Amino acid sequence: MNIKSNKRKNQWPLTSSACVGNIELSEKIISQVINIHGVKTFCICPGGRSAPLVSVISHVKGLEVFSFFDERSAGFFALGRCKRDKRPCAVVTTSGTAVAELLPSVIEAYYSHLPLVLVTADRPSSYRKTGAPQSIEQPGIFSHYVEEQWDLEKNLEFDLSSWKGSTPCHINVCFDEPLINKEVNKLSFSSIKEVKKKLNSSSPKEEQQIKSFFHKVKNPLCILTELPDEVRENTENILYLFRWPVYAEALSGLRESEKLNSLLLKSGSDFLNWIISNQKADGIIRIGRRPSARFWRDLEKNHLPVLSVSDQIYSGLSRGGPALSFDSFFQWSKDFILSQSHIDGELFTEDKKRVEQLQKTLEGCPFSEPSLIREFSRKIPDHSLLFLGNSLPIREWDLAADYGVVKNKQLKYLANRGANGIDGLLSTFFGACKPDRQNWCLIGDLSCLYDLSAPWVLQQMNKSVQCFIVVINNSGGQIFSSMFSDPLFLNSHNLQFKQWAAMWNLNYYCVTQWPETFSFSSPAIIELKVNPTYTKQFHSLLKAKTLLSKEKTGLD
Repeated sequence: MNIKSNKRKNQWPLTSSACVGNIELSEKIISQVINIHGVKTFCICPGGRSAPLVSVISHVKGLEVFSFFDERSAGFFALGRCKRDKRPCAVVTTSGTAVAELLPSVIEAYYSHLPLVLVTADRPSSYRKTGAPQSIEQPGIFSHYVEEQWDLEKNLEFDLSSWKGSTPCHINVCFDEPLINKEVNKLSFSSIKEVKKKLNSSSPKEEQQIKSFFHKVKNPLCILTELPDEVRENTENILYLFRWPVYAEALSGLRESEKLNSLLLKSGSDFLNWIISNQKADGIIRIGRRPSARFWRDLEKNHLPVLSVSDQIYSGLSRGGPALSFDSFFQWSKDFILSQSHIDGELFTEDKKRVEQLQKTLEGCPFSEPSLIREFSRKIPDHSLLFLGNSLPIREWDLAADYGVVKNKQLKYLANRGANGIDGLLSTFFGACKPDRQNWCLIGDLSCLYDLSAPWVLQQMNKSVQCFIVVINNSGGQIFSSMFSDPLFLNSHNLQFKQWAAMWNLNYYCVTQWPETFSFSSPAIIELKVNPTYTKQFHSLLKAKTLLSKEKTGLD
């Protein structure tokens, strides 16, 4: 993290000089954000102190501008736009606690490698640590979750070009009164810079790390997680070449790959534990970002070798060192001669048996959550965006979505898996929506309650955008029901979402099972009412069948 300013004793480093007007300073900031970093979407949260910035933005032609009253929602909406457009997006706030509201989205952007630009208005620096109204210590508020930050006051001598755009940056700017000191010029940008993100290049250290891994590991198990679009085809070809068994999560985009079909493990993430306990694999290759499967967390407890390959440096474990770059992995696959792995017939026979058990259990428990999600996977329209909520929805989709049907649908998957939180999911979903497809969100009830202000932005979005939010209402945080006996963990409730939909003038549907065909009108809230008892029955039956299978085979 670099601070772009001249240090002053006992103060946060500040850039300031002779008196410069608020409008001139705002024009310089906005011009650099657009010209240098290609920002074309601004999410503004207007307030008194941010008036110079908002006034300048409103006079720029060719921008996409959304106005929010809720800074947290604005931050997550901008995050969704970053995912959708693969370019930086800016959030503009007033001073004080408005800035603090951005922290959750900044953390998610940091761990997701998304280029949020945070432009926060501030009162004069002399007000700091005085307790003056709406004056807090804003510089440094985002800690190491920003890649670069600037603290500006009355100075045009700054340069935002050092920001690489891989994680968020923070521009804090102090304004004195009068806030609007002159007439605002009309700015126009005929061509906003296109931003292309480069993958990390390979290094000799990484090459040695790969060789060391394969010196110890002869039969790896591959876990595919969230992949950048530009590496998906290459990854698919490499896995097909080496013939490793593959567990692919939906976010990889390869869960239903036709090419990898004979290598895919389809009975769910619990089967990964069986593979390791029965010594069917002696190492793990993770390709993509951090997995959602519980199996990944369990790797903390053993010493199985792990090789992570990602566009991010995080290993995703407290051990294992930094992840390899895709460039290093791709280069190794070309240069290193490795005999194809022997496909373990017993492994895939067991997986097939478990798939049959899963199918029978789903059919026998039609009102359980996994069964309803399986039916949903069969009926969601082709080529849709599907934004998967954290906790149960994303895991239940990976378990139950119908491979045979979904493989032809060509769905676009998104989720917030940086910090894996349940806040801001609806706002991120709205930010990711596009008018040339249907946009669907599958989310839990508590996650929805966490982001009730999200639909505020709908009235400002393209009217042709079709969006549908499926809220799984199972009366609380049921993911904890199998983990803790104390009911306090569930946050149980008897709430319904009909009045919330009415508040935002959204179409509302309540279903306990899916209709034969989808004829929902956009924008829609679809409340999927689920009795947790049916879901518990499903898991009990599936576990019983799995145990019976172990007894028959003599494996454990």
